[in-house]
Amino acid sequence: PARLSVRAVTDAADGKVFHLGIVKDVTEQKRLAQQLIISERLAVVGELVAGVAHEVRNPLFGITTTLSALARRLADRKAVQPFLDVVMTEVSRLNYLMEQLLEHSRPVRLDTDDSALRVVIAEVAEEFRGQAEKKGIKLTVEYPEEVGYPRVDRRKMHGVFANLFENALQHTARGGEIRLASSREANGSSQVQIQVSDTGAGIAVENLNKVFDPFFTTRPNGVGLGLAIVRKTIHDHGGSIALRSDGGRGTTFTIKLPLGS
Repeated sequence: PARLSVRAVTDAADGKVFHLGIVKDVTEQKRLAQQLIISERLAVVGELVAGVAHEVRNPLFGITTTLSALARRLADRKAVQPFLDVVMTEVSRLNYLMEQLLEHSRPVRLDTDDSALRVVIAEVAEEFRGQAEKKGIKLTVEYPEEVGYPRVDRRKMHGVFANLFENALQHTARGGEIRLASSREANGSSQVQIQVSDTGAGIAVENLNKVFDPFFTTRPNGVGLGLAIVRKTIHDHGGSIALRSDGGRGTTFTIKLPLGS
């Protein structure tokens, strides 16, 4: 986007009137304004969510321990076990949801290290390589040493790439490819660019502006917090994340992280 301003200028010598036009690129200004709006909204929602999640976790803990005791007491009642299993599964889902909510709303506390990103990428690639091979999907990781390594929180950044790889695996068919590629920005800035792309089904056009929103999901049993937490984590590290998807021709997430402390 650009802003155009025009004003009339009168020549003092002959009184002729000219029109001076100035075009200014406001792309970065728009991006920062949008990021500020999102941060303010998330701060309000986060405070409310944290309180609710805390209150819900206490009774959930009581339910979980009671169910465990009940399951042991009724171990010989085979007809009852399937029902107990269903309840335990649903309680586990609620516990997971509460953990996700708390993770999304917690204040930023980063334990950063300049070697953590190298370790994280290697760990996540190894974790998902077996699943990729089982599905017949090629998994490629390209991160040359000369690109450099931003200081990141190992645990939080592990969650970022695990989420992106998991989404890519779920939406990529046999014979497809998932690729992580990295580079330094060509304009000489001190940022590292990391792209996670796949050859999957892509994201519907009407959903492109929603995928980072909290609680948005297209999965029947999805929570809808994964990509919201991914974006929050990247922003907490002073970076940015963008999405490009062509219907039926794959999806690419582009992460930019600053080098240095």
